[in-house]
Amino acid sequence: MKKIVLSALFYLSFVSLVWSASGNYKCPTVSAIQQVSLNGSSIYKSSDYYNISQTSQYGTQYSWKFDVKNISVSTDEEALEKATLAVNTLSGNPEPEYVNGLMNCVYENAYGYMTRAYTEA
Repeated sequence: MKKIVLSALFYLSFVSLVWSASGNYKCPTVSAIQQVSLNGSSIYKSSDYYNISQTSQYGTQYSWKFDVKNISVSTDEEALEKATLAVNTLSGNPEPEYVNGLMNCVYENAYGYMTRAYTEA
């Protein structure tokens, strides 16, 4: 019985911590991300895909990193072009989700690339 009570208290403490952490964060709006665009972004190439990242506050009180990931092209220029198209078709009004020490905001786009903003919580 003592284990059950302790487990329940631990779970409730964890849920409370996650809820309170996410309560202070607001995801960047689509329009704020589109306004900053990908000017000055970083381009990363893995073995199969390109990932484009941009850091900004996007009109919030926190610094967010915005990624367009899993772009399958041959050059940096093509990757930036495809990422820009994805940003131009960005949609959604996500609520931040706490995962592994980060507040994550996932957006949709017309090209099916992974698009998200995240910041340390």
